[in-house]
Amino acid sequence: MQDGPPLSQQAMAEALLHAVELSEDIIFITDTQGNFVHVNAAFERITGWRRDEVVGKPVRLLKSGEHPASFYRALWTTLRRGQPFRATFINRKRSGELFFEDQTITPVLDAAGQPAYFVAVGKDVTAREETVRALQRLTAILENTSDCVAIVRPDGQLEWCNGAARRMLGVDEARDIRTLRLRDVVARSSLRTVLELAVPTALQLGWWRGEVHLRHQQDGREVPVSQVIIAHKAPDGRVEYLSTIARDISEERRLRSAIQRAYLLERALRTIDAALLQEKPLQEVLEALCDGVVTLGFRMCWVGLKEPDFTIRPLASRGLATDYLQAIRVRWDEDSPLGRGPGGIAARTGQTVVIHDTATDPRFAPWREEALRRGYRSNASVPLRTNHEVLGILAVYAERAGAFDEESVRALETLAQQGTLAVVTARQREELRRIQQLQDFHVEHMPLAHILWDT
Repeated sequence: MQDGPPLSQQAMAEALLHAVELSEDIIFITDTQGNFVHVNAAFERITGWRRDEVVGKPVRLLKSGEHPASFYRALWTTLRRGQPFRATFINRKRSGELFFEDQTITPVLDAAGQPAYFVAVGKDVTAREETVRALQRLTAILENTSDCVAIVRPDGQLEWCNGAARRMLGVDEARDIRTLRLRDVVARSSLRTVLELAVPTALQLGWWRGEVHLRHQQDGREVPVSQVIIAHKAPDGRVEYLSTIARDISEERRLRSAIQRAYLLERALRTIDAALLQEKPLQEVLEALCDGVVTLGFRMCWVGLKEPDFTIRPLASRGLATDYLQAIRVRWDEDSPLGRGPGGIAARTGQTVVIHDTATDPRFAPWREEALRRGYRSNASVPLRTNHEVLGILAVYAERAGAFDEESVRALETLAQQGTLAVVTARQREELRRIQQLQDFHVEHMPLAHILWDT
């Protein structure tokens, strides 16, 4: 193919003008005062202004009012120096509708090197900017929600999370969230559920919902959450990423637990009251008390009474591994190491004593080995006390360290009051029986004359 003859300047100009008219981009030319000299067809189509309406008119016809005065000062300063100006403009159509335009304005210099015209070439990017702004709004919403929101790659690496997720997981703002994987933020107790059930179900069905525990990165505590996991797939069916929303249900669980505890406590108190009204033996009443304690979720408990020789004698017990009582001794004298533990202190002072961790609290040292062997990780010793004295203790054991919160202790103290009432009632009945037996003895052995005289 042979090259054709060179184009004349007029032919070149006509070719360029034709290219400008056919361009899909907005192209217009202004004089140095900012008045339209020429606009192409794309300008007319996108802005709604006809060529004969704008030629000779100032370019501020497109001004939207969305840019500050400093934006236009920078524009004119750059152009008058003979340099191109590039920016994303927010302009206004003839209809008043706003649109976004990626625009480059280039000065056309005269022979003296001064701007003679300005040529603006722009692309309508409204769809792109609206998408960006929609994402920004969505991000702002997600950042301000109290729920944990995160994006996870198919290989388990965290890609993004909101502020609530960082706070829930104890991840500092300065830390790159991408350094964490799913198995790092899920509590060990829930790891199998998440990796073997939740994620595979989401991959197969598209979503999964359930309750699991997440792990706080700084203090290691477990955070119960209600979680939804959604698998997002490409058109070819390939999983691109997983998204998850998790809500902290610690307070909800606490309320549910409190309601359940109140119900069980009420039922236990009624059982003890019934045993008292039926004048059942003291051991049966105290066993009913221990039954009530175990139904509250504790591993084992026992009730013991103070003896004059400073020992505490167990009378009733319930729960797992009650053979513990055959392996230990508890006293209430301060001089003995066996009396300086939680049971002895409670029996001596009349105050409830809580051992949050039997593995580390030095007060529990004499009983630690036997307790840990049976899974007792925390303990509460509650006194059975009247207004004048302490009669004994209610000793309770849990399989979890830190299991005795304020509400649990209050429930145990309420049950201990019933235990105190049972002991006092039993002793009063015993005293009444003793007095009755004494009276019967005297009546039986008193001379008849005395009886006649007295009558």
